[in-house]
Amino acid sequence: MKLKEDPNTPGMGFVIRDVAALAARSIWFVMGPLGLAAILVILVGIADGKKGWLTEHDVVYFVIVGLIIACRAIEQVSGVGVTAFGETSTWRDFWKYVLIVLPVVAGMWAVANLFANYVLG
Repeated sequence: MKLKEDPNTPGMGFVIRDVAALAARSIWFVMGPLGLAAILVILVGIADGKKGWLTEHDVVYFVIVGLIIACRAIEQVSGVGVTAFGETSTWRDFWKYVLIVLPVVAGMWAVANLFANYVLG
């Protein structure tokens, strides 16, 4: 189901009227790609650090992941959540996203730590 176009702004798509929803969408929209870049840099830091399994790099890594997911949740609660295809996002879409993202980021974190602690360490 596509979001309905706002009749007051023809051709502009949907309009977000809630400041929290706009902030959350902006943050996760920007944090998604930037967060991925930061996550990759942090994973290199974890792999290079050889300090153990819970370092400051690990904490920053999971804080970034948590922020991205929290912003998606805020957008979903606001009622203006949209999928990558421009369709209205449902809670099912949100949980599908979470259930894909969490195992992927946990796996990436585990591989970086295994590499740092057992291959390099």
